[in-house]
Amino acid sequence: MIFELNTFYIKAVLWIPPPHIVNYSRAGVMLFMGAVSMREQYEYMSNPFCKRFGQQSWVAVSILVTECMLVYKFGYETISKPFPPHVVAFWVALFVIFLSWSFWNFTYKLPRRRRTASGREVSESCEELDQIRKSNRSKKGRKEQ
Repeated sequence: MIFELNTFYIKAVLWIPPPHIVNYSRAGVMLFMGAVSMREQYEYMSNPFCKRFGQQSWVAVSILVTECMLVYKFGYETISKPFPPHVVAFWVALFVIFLSWSFWNFTYKLPRRRRTASGREVSESCEELDQIRKSNRSKKGRKEQ
């Protein structure tokens, strides 16, 4: 996502018009290099036997850092402007809602619903479900013996 943000800032800070060939060539290079780079990053992170970060990944990281430094050097007044209050309020409210939902969802166990043999839905707590599962396992064990 930072690559896309850098594209916007480079166009804005260096006053490069959107239909310029530099923008198209940069997008093409990032497209093909990014595909190889993402494969190398995935391999490094998911394969325990892979001990080296790939060459294209290092190139992508260096381009990213260089573009960030370029934007910081020539567009400091653009990126250092404070956010409008309504934008800050929206993001704070969204963050609070997300934290509240996460706390509620992952801390409190909600009752689960299951269908009985007759097709009726029954609400049970997690502890009751665990007891039902244990009793069903013990019944299966007795039937197999």
